[in-house]
Amino acid sequence: MNKLNRLKLKYENAKYEPIPECVKCRGIGEYKDKMGSLTPCLCIYIQPDIYRKVGGEIRESLHRIAVEGLAELINDRERGDT
Repeated sequence: MNKLNRLKLKYENAKYEPIPECVKCRGIGEYKDKMGSLTPCLCIYIQPDIYRKVGGEIRESLHRIAVEGLAELINDRERGDT
């Protein structure tokens, strides 16, 4: 069974083989996050030629959006808006 088929068993929306030169997963298709949990890598969801060009920028943008969203949720909770 190839890597993509194994990954699809865990992450049904995976579309592409992991990219060997991916700096996040190093071609495995998943990595351990800060909490130690296995997390799917973006490289299995984005077309490889596009990922090779803009993968780092996509990852940074998603990280920024997540951090800003979390900060907003925390602020809302502190104000009693939730």
